[in-house]
Amino acid sequence: MKIKVHENYEQIDRKNIDTFQKYEMSHPEENLYRCVICGEQACIGNSISCQGHRLIHNWCANRVFGYGNILEAFKWLEDQSSDEIIK
Repeated sequence: MKIKVHENYEQIDRKNIDTFQKYEMSHPEENLYRCVICGEQACIGNSISCQGHRLIHNWCANRVFGYGNILEAFKWLEDQSSDEIIK
């Protein structure tokens, strides 16, 4: 499934991964991250990601993948191919 992401996707994604490696699951409600779809600040507690990679707000996950299709969002998180994103 091709997903439109923020124009600075690579930069945001790299910073999110680095932040996760530094803090892991501590500070779950602090906006230490950014959503790779909308670019807005995000906390690890109100988002989904693969250890910071492809972090998306729960709201963006529902908006993009559809309510009730959260499994599709998790499949997208696991897919590492760059052809699954649209900038």
